[in-house]
Amino acid sequence: GSKLQYTVSDSVGNTTTVTNNAFNIDSSAPTISITDLPSPLQGGATQGITFSNSDTNGVASMLLEYSLDGINYTTISTTPSSPHTWNIPTSSTVNADIRLTATDTAGNVATTTSNTFVIDATPPTVSIDDLAAAILGGGTTSVTFSASDSTGITNLELQYAADGTTFSSLAASTSSPYSWNVPTSDTTGSRLKIIATDGVGNTNEAITSGFNVDSTGPSLTLDNLTASILGGSPLDITFTATDTNGLGTATLSYAADGTNFSVDLATDPTSPYSWNVPNVDTTGSRLQYSVSDSVGNVTTITNNPFNIDVTAPAISITDLPSPLTGGGSQAITFANSDANGVASLLLEYSLDGVTYTTISTSPTSGISWSIPTTDSTNARIRLTATDYAGNIATTESNIFTVDQTPPTTNITDLPSVIKGGDPINVTFSASDATGSVTSNLLYAEDGVNYVTVATNITSPYSWSVPLS
Repeated sequence: GSKLQYTVSDSVGNTTTVTNNAFNIDSSAPTISITDLPSPLQGGATQGITFSNSDTNGVASMLLEYSLDGINYTTISTTPSSPHTWNIPTSSTVNADIRLTATDTAGNVATTTSNTFVIDATPPTVSIDDLAAAILGGGTTSVTFSASDSTGITNLELQYAADGTTFSSLAASTSSPYSWNVPTSDTTGSRLKIIATDGVGNTNEAITSGFNVDSTGPSLTLDNLTASILGGSPLDITFTATDTNGLGTATLSYAADGTNFSVDLATDPTSPYSWNVPNVDTTGSRLQYSVSDSVGNVTTITNNPFNIDVTAPAISITDLPSPLTGGGSQAITFANSDANGVASLLLEYSLDGVTYTTISTSPTSGISWSIPTTDSTNARIRLTATDYAGNIATTESNIFTVDQTPPTTNITDLPSVIKGGDPINVTFSASDATGSVTSNLLYAEDGVNYVTVATNITSPYSWSVPLS
């Protein structure tokens, strides 16, 4: 409310007085304050700056500034109002502050600065270890990662992308190492990502190389064996194994009873594998082929049941009568049996006991043999039976004679005229290499058509001469 007055008198003493408007004399700067800012602040984010200012005669202007070094200031606003939203710069510093300058209408100036604070525009340093090229689906695997930042790490989020692209959270707040329950679905090119957040909200991420999730065991084949195999001999076993992510360990095993695979034949065998088949009879035996892949999936297959056969067929042949007539026929009777069946039969004859000739390659008992026309005193029949495993049994008949040569005979001529009705001695002789001769006497009245007189006779024979 101060004023100035101006008084003037003239030469004769008249006086005039005037006063100006009331005014204030102001020597006091405005009263200002600024609220300290949190530290650290995230570079590139926004921050509200709160301040106050007052002056008895009013504040004419305001200037809000920031400094990254405490020396050089950059204008934030020339007309700020509290709170003022500040776009924090993206330069990191540990020596930032805010300065507020207020000028009143008289020209008095007041300046204040905030606390010194940190601006952090640097994302965390983060890394994640690559997993194996293939991992076991449905299992657990350890995921190792690390993150660091000058302002500290407030959160670590682990994410998974089955397709290597589309990530979803596995753990929103975790630590390393993380035990991951791997999904059971087969994948290729999957990835893990770790996202680290520092104390002011800066984030950074690291992503693994692609890997496969494998829940599928190897694809196997194991050839079936024949229903009956020969014991005590080698046998080639053929098998295959394939897997997308590579094979681990393979085992070929044997169960004599088809159930208890207690005998490992080979570890990591190659096909074909030469198996020394046990020298013992079995029924319902099996082989088992078990293979793991590179991540631990296991596939096991077994082949068909089979029998190990070390027993030859049981065979017999009925002895033949002796002698036999060469050029005739003779039934040959035999028997054969085998637990696993007889695969083939061979029936042969020999005239010398050394060299054999085939009678039939598929004989049945009672087969009619066409006796050869060669004399022999050392003939025999041989039967050979082979079962389905390859066991062979052979048996021979008795030794018998084949007689192709007729007896040597002689009869004494009678007188040219003999008396009918009287007896007459008929003298004859007969011999044969077999030593067995049957003599029959025949009579032809007309010298052509013979009728039997007597059978099984001996010489001399008393013949009753017919009357006519």
